[in-house]
Order: sequence, then C-alpha cells, then structure tokens
Amino acid sequence: MSPTERTTTSLPTRPRVEIRALGSGRTLLTTPDDSSFTIDAPADLVFRLIDAHVTGAASPLLPPQWYDSAEAIFSVLARGGALGEPVDERDMDDFSFDPGEEGDARAGDLLLLGDPAVIAALQGAIAQNSSVKRGVHSVSDADWQRVIHRAFRTGELLLYCVRGGDDATVVAFDRLCSDARTPWVAIEVTRSTVWVGPHVRPGIGANYEDFAARRLAAAFDPVAHRALRTPSVTGDCGLPPHRLGPALTAAVRALDDGLDGDVVLEINAAGEVERHPVLPLPDSVISRSRPHKPTDLIDRVTGLVQRTRDVTHHRSIPAALKTAQSDVCNMRRVSRWANNTSCQGSAFADVDQARASAVGEAVERYCGNLLDTQPVTFGSYKQLSRTSSMRVLDPDELVLYSEAQYDAPGFPFVRFTPDLEVHWVPGHSLTLDEPVLVPASMVYVNWFTAGYSAAPVTNFCPFAGIAAGHNYDYAVTSALEEIIERHATMVWWLNAQPLDAVAPDEALAALWSGVAPEYGQEPSLIMLDNEFAVPVTAGVLHNRVDQLLNVGFACRDTAASAASKAWTEACTLQEGSRDLLDVDGAHWDAMARGDLNSRSFKPWRADRRYLDSYRSDMRDCDDLMVQQQVLLDPRAIEKVDPLLRRPVGRTLDSIPSLPERSPAAYRSALEAVGHEVIIVDLTSSDIASTGMSVVRALVPGTVGNAPAAFPFLGRGVVQELAVTLGWRQRPLTESDLNYFPLPHA
Repeated sequence: MSPTERTTTSLPTRPRVEIRALGSGRTLLTTPDDSSFTIDAPADLVFRLIDAHVTGAASPLLPPQWYDSAEAIFSVLARGGALGEPVDERDMDDFSFDPGEEGDARAGDLLLLGDPAVIAALQGAIAQNSSVKRGVHSVSDADWQRVIHRAFRTGELLLYCVRGGDDATVVAFDRLCSDARTPWVAIEVTRSTVWVGPHVRPGIGANYEDFAARRLAAAFDPVAHRALRTPSVTGDCGLPPHRLGPALTAAVRALDDGLDGDVVLEINAAGEVERHPVLPLPDSVISRSRPHKPTDLIDRVTGLVQRTRDVTHHRSIPAALKTAQSDVCNMRRVSRWANNTSCQGSAFADVDQARASAVGEAVERYCGNLLDTQPVTFGSYKQLSRTSSMRVLDPDELVLYSEAQYDAPGFPFVRFTPDLEVHWVPGHSLTLDEPVLVPASMVYVNWFTAGYSAAPVTNFCPFAGIAAGHNYDYAVTSALEEIIERHATMVWWLNAQPLDAVAPDEALAALWSGVAPEYGQEPSLIMLDNEFAVPVTAGVLHNRVDQLLNVGFACRDTAASAASKAWTEACTLQEGSRDLLDVDGAHWDAMARGDLNSRSFKPWRADRRYLDSYRSDMRDCDDLMVQQQVLLDPRAIEKVDPLLRRPVGRTLDSIPSLPERSPAAYRSALEAVGHEVIIVDLTSSDIASTGMSVVRALVPGTVGNAPAAFPFLGRGVVQELAVTLGWRQRPLTESDLNYFPLPHA
C-alpha cells in the first residue's frame, strides 16, 4: 500500500519509541522491550519518517522514497512492542506538590522531588503499602540547594525521582548532596523498570557517580549506553509510573526495610527485584568503605566482571580440563587507565577453581593497570638517595639489558643510570623489613601510558611477579612463584640447555587417558633446574596432527602440582594457536574490532610459513602474543624440537620440593642465594573492601620473561647461571644465546 492509498482510519498509532541522536549522522531507537537499534540516518530525518508514517502527511524535506524507509523502521518498532495500544499517561494538571511544614518534619520522613508523575505514583504506593508510619512530602526541584539543605536540617530522606535516563543531571544532584553531607536515594523509572539506589551517605561507600561510572564501564556498547543515559526527545517509552504498581510496591518495601548502601535495585514491572552491588571507584574520595564479598565483583550491570563463561575445548584436550573466561569492564571509559577486558582461568577437574581463577586474573590486571594506587616520587637514584627518607633501590641491582643491546640500532630502551630521572613508588622489603622506593616502571604493567607517556622508557612491560589472591599471603605466594618460574624459564631457554624429560606419575598420566591417539597429542614434562631448588615445570604439548607446539610453565611447592598447572597452561595455549590458524577465528576478529593489539602480528598466511614473514634475528617478534604466530610454522617447531622433544630420564620423586606453599618458603629459597624480596601492594580500595589482595613482587637479580626481541640480558646473569647450574664450564657469549621465540605467550 502506498501512502496515498491509506485512509485516515488506517493510519497507525504513534509508536512508543525513544529517539536519540548519535554521532556521524546516526540515530538510536529504543523500544518498550528495552531493545535498541542504530539507524544510519540523522535523528531529524528519522523523526520526520515516523511522523509522516503516522500522519500520512510527508514533510517536503523527506526524500521521494521515504515510505519504504518508514516501513522498514516500523517493522523494527513492531518487533520491539512499540506499536501496541497507547498507554494512558496520567493527567498531571491537578497534581500539586505537598512540601508540608519544615518545622513538622522528622528524621526518617521522606522528601520527594523531581518528576511529578513518578512522585505521584510513588506517593500512592507509599500510602497503600508502607508499613512504616512517617511523613511523606514532595517539593519542586526548581531549587535544589534549598531542598538539599532542608533535608540536612530535618533528617528527612531525600528521594530524587526521575523518569528516563539522565546521568548528567543526577550526578550533578549527587555532587550537591555530597557537598552538603545530605543522604539521598535515586528513584528512576525507565522503560517499565524501577531503579532504586544507591542509598548515598556522603563520605561512606558508593555514591550515584560511582554507580553511573560502573554501569558505563560494564556496558556492552558504550556508545549506545552513553546515549541511553541522556533524555530522549520523545520521552520514556515504557509504561507510565502509575501503571507500575508491583514495581513501586517492591521499591516501597525496600525503603521500609532500610535500603543497604552500595546496592542498586532493579525492579521489573512484575515487582521482581535484582540486586546490583556498587563498589566505590578506586579514586573516590570517601572516609570509609563498606565491606564487600568477592562475589560483589561479578555483576552484569555494575561488576568489575560482568560474567564468567565456561569454555568448550577441542576434542583433543583432556575432558578433565575446565576453563572459564571472564568478561571484564573497561575502565578506560571512566578513567585514564586501560585494563584487560577478557581474562581466563583453568584447572583440572575443578570448574569452580577455573571460574575463581578467571575472576582473580581480572582483579590482577585491574589493579596492575591502575597507576594511582601508590604515591609517586620523581627523581634520579642519585638524587633520591640523598633526599628520601627511605632507601632507594639501586637500578644496577636489576637485570635489564646488556651494553650490546643498548648500542644496537633502533633498540627502544634507555640505560637506567643513577642520574636518570624516573618515577618511583614505595614498596616493602620483606627481607630487610623496611620501606624501599622502587621504579614504577617495574611495578605497573602499563606504566608508559596516559600521563606517564613521556617518561624515559627503561624496560619492557614487567610480566613476572604480579598476582591476586583471596588474601595478602596468597597473592605474595603466587607472585613469588611467578618470579621463580619466569626466571628459570628464561635462563633455560636463552642458554638452550637440553634437559631430560620427567616421567609423569599415575595421576598426571591419567589426565590424558581419555584422549584418543588419533588426535595426535604428545604431552611431556621437563623440570627446569634452578639455583633455588624449587620445582619449576615446562609442560610441553606437541600435536603432530595439527602441527602445533605449545609450552606452559609453572612453579609450585611440589613437582606434581607444578606439572599439573603447566599442562593446563599448555592446553589453553594450544587452543589459542589453533584459533590463530583460522582467519575468521576469535583472535583475528578481536584484532579487527580493536579489542586486541594487532601491531606486531603479521598478516595471516594460509601456508603457515610465518618464518618468511619475520626477520631472521626475530627483532620484530616484539610481543609475547606473536611468539605463538611464529610457532605456527612447522619449520619453527623443527627448530626447537631438540630442546622440547626430550627422552625421559628423571622421575617426579627425584625433584626437590618445598616444605609448604607459602611466602615464607619461597622467601627462604630466594634469600638463601642472596636475593632480596620486595613487595608493592597494588590493591585498590574497592578490591581491598572484598578482602582480596593484589601485589607486585620484585626480586632484584632475577631474570624476567620478555618477547624474543628484548630478552633481559643485563649483567651477564643469564650466561653466568648456566655455569652455576653446571650446564657448561664457561658462559656463552651473548651472540651465542638462543633468541628464537619460546612457544609460549
């Protein structure tokens, strides 16, 4: 039917739809079922199309083919419930505010301001359902200051009522209440849903600004979310407040029961309540945090982690391996700092541990990328050694780079001399039980970003030694294990020292018993000798069918537990390598979206001959992730086979173990060979409120892991340790070291 054929009686009703302008000439349409759609047309054109379709009178500004475009829009609106019967908006002409007498107000009474329709509906729900006898008054929001100061004087609880998203306005109100030390609660009615909270008590716990930021950081689509949190030119498309009796009744009950702080309630039209924890942002200035549980970090609307997802593995991976991935909020949207937005955890036969590990990794990457958890001092080692009240770590104690590396053309790092001015943060020496200033670039994962982008770049990203835990001791234990693991790994690999494989015990061998031989998996274990006499395992996984090679590493108190952990890592790394073989795989898709840095990856090759894409000296293999890409080339596997395909010559029982898995045990092993153990507490205030902890461990003199282009060769430590460990009588020259990429990322 063309528009000219329609009669007046056939004209459609005006749709219930929210219209918001987006950038680049696009429009966001939102329907009553809370679905949103982006249209590649400016908002004024969309508005005219809808109006013309409803009235049958086309604006002269519309293009000739406007009807087809309007029909397409109305098809979308119909699916979203926007074309139902018109709702009966309450006539507010007879509504009047009831401020009462301030002198009669009592502490605990309710003082409502904001949207008249929401106020009227809420007052009705209170009158019918509240079990608490208290005064209920309403005032115009024309003068916020006057109302806020009244509530401060009387002790009335302010309820700021809004209809539709309007974060900018509500945040402004929140700040005024904080300045006046006035408690308040937000009541929002949006698309037939009532949002209650948080109950803001200025200076204690989360405020509304924290809630708004957490919700933005967790949003699936930040562009759409930002738009949705602004008023629509067509108003809210949900049911009017007076039609939301069950939801408002549930809201009244929550107010009667005393709404908890740091919580927002989402109440649907049927009155069903979903609680969303709200933790204060790390940079919130508050006097006191409320206690939280680690589970408060997981929430689809406000969580650091929105959800954990169990991973289905390739059929060649042992069925006992359980892996979970966590979808993590993006703090870059609400701060200067960028955290990892996807994390993972794995464990054999323990899905709960896998999920907990995925959350723990998210917490670790969150705190490790927040660059303002510690006070920062700027100066040179020489200068601060004279002026600082605490000891300053001598940069010469660190294993950074050799003179040959510094002198190489294009080498991106500068010498960390005693006169170089850099940033420092305080740590604590467990060995000497004293505070010590340590280089910030060795503490935080992404130090040379945001406000510190112009700082002298002294080192590659320090991967080793950062860990989260359910408490401080667990975090320290895990961080020290990582220091030892990465140190032993790099010393072994760079020296290319062949070590015999270790026979797995019965329990470890059983992990692979259900994997059919035709899948081609060849798992093995190599124990990496080290000067600490601590179990460090390389879990090798070679798939001869798919021609994949991956190695996982782990340090634990016993060889068996280290082996199990190393194999979990090898299995998940193999899944990553298998995905990289697919041009449409998750890695390439993430790079196309910009969610994964593609700077160092070479273009996908169907022939897998990636050695032809990289330099022969691997100076362009400058990211750990791309080491996996290099090893997709079967020729690369042949090159490293002498180190990884080893005969069995040892048993697990022959490997030394520690008396316990604890900070004390690892400290003792490190300090026995002359190393100092330093810990920097990176736990942000929000994470600390859950009881969890995140630390960075520094052990000067140990070797960190790095991509093939930038190994830490400073002070000749790598070469000398080969002699100490009895691998050879004389240290290798630097040119004779093994620079080929490790099959690990």
